[in-house]
Amino acid sequence: MSGPDLESFLGALEAPEARQRADAASSLGDLSRGDMPGEDFERVVAALLARAARESEPEALEAILYTVGELVDRPSSGAGANWDPLVPLLGTLNDPECKGYVLTALGLARHERYRTAIEPYLTDGHSGVREAARGALAELDHASK
Repeated sequence: MSGPDLESFLGALEAPEARQRADAASSLGDLSRGDMPGEDFERVVAALLARAARESEPEALEAILYTVGELVDRPSSGAGANWDPLVPLLGTLNDPECKGYVLTALGLARHERYRTAIEPYLTDGHSGVREAARGALAELDHASK
């Protein structure tokens, strides 16, 4: 698929305007729901996670993390995508909704190694974050059976 749409949306993740970056993330999510080869999918995930790690605009960050949460639940996503960058990102987030997206994504990644990153959020001050942490741990429990 590595076509012009993919390349243009990946490039737009670096656009100067937050709205453009948010739109690019959403468009990448839409593209990834199609028949995307694994290597392109991995590039999309890596680009989104790299952008999320340095994104300072709440609007763009929320769109990026929402898209990441959708992508991690794609049936073939576990193959080669690296979700590890979500773990340190989680500790930098203030927005409860963004924390919830990351916690959900870590649970849906279904890797036991994420359990220790998720567990502290069971006692978060925001009920939505606590609920996302419980759901993420339930996914890990289900995956280990």
